[in-house]
Amino acid sequence: MTNISLRQYQIDCIDAICEKRKNGVNRQIVHLPTGAGKTVIFSALVRKLNIKTLIIAHTCELLQQSKDKLRMVCPDIRENDIGIVDAFSKQFDRNIVISSIQSARKQLNLNELISQNFDLLIYDECHHASSDSAREVITQLGFGKDTSKLLVGFTATPCRSDNRGLAEDFDEIVYTKSIQSMILQGFLCHPKGVKVGMELDLSSVKEDSSGDYSSDSLFNTMNTEKVLDIITDTYINTALRKKAICFGVNVQHAINISDHFTSNGIRSESIDGTLSKTVRDGILHRFNAGEIDVLTNCMVLTEGFDCPDIECVIIARPTKYIGLYQQMCGRGLRLFPNKEHCLIIDFCDKDHTLRSVSDLTFDIEIAKREEFVEKKENIPKTLNKVLKAYLIDHNVLGSTFKWKKIDVNYSIEGSYMGVHIMCCHDGLYSVVVKGVESKNHKILASQLSFDYAFDIAEEFAKKHRKEFIIADHTAQWNEEPISAKQIAFLKWRGYRAGISDLNKGQANTIIGKIKQSQDLLQKSL
Repeated sequence: MTNISLRQYQIDCIDAICEKRKNGVNRQIVHLPTGAGKTVIFSALVRKLNIKTLIIAHTCELLQQSKDKLRMVCPDIRENDIGIVDAFSKQFDRNIVISSIQSARKQLNLNELISQNFDLLIYDECHHASSDSAREVITQLGFGKDTSKLLVGFTATPCRSDNRGLAEDFDEIVYTKSIQSMILQGFLCHPKGVKVGMELDLSSVKEDSSGDYSSDSLFNTMNTEKVLDIITDTYINTALRKKAICFGVNVQHAINISDHFTSNGIRSESIDGTLSKTVRDGILHRFNAGEIDVLTNCMVLTEGFDCPDIECVIIARPTKYIGLYQQMCGRGLRLFPNKEHCLIIDFCDKDHTLRSVSDLTFDIEIAKREEFVEKKENIPKTLNKVLKAYLIDHNVLGSTFKWKKIDVNYSIEGSYMGVHIMCCHDGLYSVVVKGVESKNHKILASQLSFDYAFDIAEEFAKKHRKEFIIADHTAQWNEEPISAKQIAFLKWRGYRAGISDLNKGQANTIIGKIKQSQDLLQKSL
């Protein structure tokens, strides 16, 4: 196993936690968007502090996942140092214990946890901590007001939909990073919005206690044949064959959307909390394996669900609550090889008064407009309209490198070496650097989940970007005049107007888009 190198903001976050602790701030919140690697951060924090630790997860499904990731990040922590407390396991007497909040609430379990006298409590998805039952658990464990112990909560949404504040449970947000900055720095992919304004009358939809739309009342508006047709048609017209998750108003709405997709030839299934764990695991396995195009749900997939190759998020549940909107969108913003953006499809009222992608990426939209103006000025005026559209649509915020996929493995080749993400066993991956013309190789990491392995491989490629100059959009050669080989390719594809005025970088972008379009066409046949 390999220690995972921390990103700079992850190091800064741990430093901020420790510094605030020195200053007497013992009930802290870390606010990071989905995909920022919070498990990496709190695992590294556990290793650094090396004190008796309890980790509370919001759902039972996340317990083993948290343990596996903790071992991944900190291979020096032994297997029997970590205990799990749930309905089937009662491993209380360990240096690190991971418990679901459901198990911790039961008095017998809580008594055992109290007896362990933990010095550090990490509360994942801590926006749930203000419920009466969670608050009671925190207090009885000794992490209430005026505690001398350390409580650190992690969340992507520090505000709750029911307007209950977190101030009674936490003293200060000690570190935060916005979705916008994560996207601009290349740690999350760029969201691309499609807003579908429908003839909806939301004025008659009742509100719940949080001020958002009541699910039961909203169901009557969104669960019509006309709306279901629009949802299905929009996916077919804008995102056909893209791996997608869809959020419905409630469980029945999610099921009805899935049935409507299926009846229109789209592979779809629905998942909800009433299904057994075996059935849920089977559905998620089929989705991860690419056997399902659209996975529908109500709220099951808003937290703790990691599937980085999701290309599309369908929001068929209008909301006024920015926290819920961010949770839904966040499921599709993780990086993945060759993933340039995530398509966010919003279904809303015709007046566009609801939460939308602009709320998520206001800073990005400004950046993209400035980038658009700059691009437009540099594009040859005589260039064919189709080629001009390729350049304007080009996403410089997307993946820098073009990964080649062979079965379940990925690689990029440079002039003298290649980086390879290789599946070893049990779904775990190694990152290997190999010489192009020699048998020499170096293992950068091993026994990691794909997303962690990809992070390490991508970071290595960025550090050696000159080696992978063919895929580098910032390389100096991009400004050189178009090559004869590029001109020949474009002429072979039937384009002539303005191509001799392009530079190599522009031509490379256009050729890549043409080849990508051809690949998508072949897949749809």
